[in-house]
Amino acid sequence: VNLSMRPLKERSLETDAEAIWSFLLARPNGAMPYSDETHADVIREKFGISKSAFKRALGRLMKEGKVVQRNGWTYTADAARRE
Repeated sequence: VNLSMRPLKERSLETDAEAIWSFLLARPNGAMPYSDETHADVIREKFGISKSAFKRALGRLMKEGKVVQRNGWTYTADAARRE
C-alpha cells in the first residue's frame, strides 16, 4: 500500500502553481532567482515541494502566459516586458 499525505499530482499542481504565482506577485520586481535550473534542495527549502512539482507548476504558469524564465530567473510576464 502506497500512502501519502500529499494530494494527487493533478490537485497539487494547481496549489503549487498558485503558491509560486503568489510568491512572484509579492516580490517588488515580479522576479525570483529560482527556475527549473535551481537545485532541488533550494526548491524544497523555499517552497516545500519537490523539484519535479516545482517544474510542473512553472510549466503550467508558462503555458498560461503568466511567467517567463531568463538566465536562471523567473519573471511575471509583465515584469519581463518592462525589462
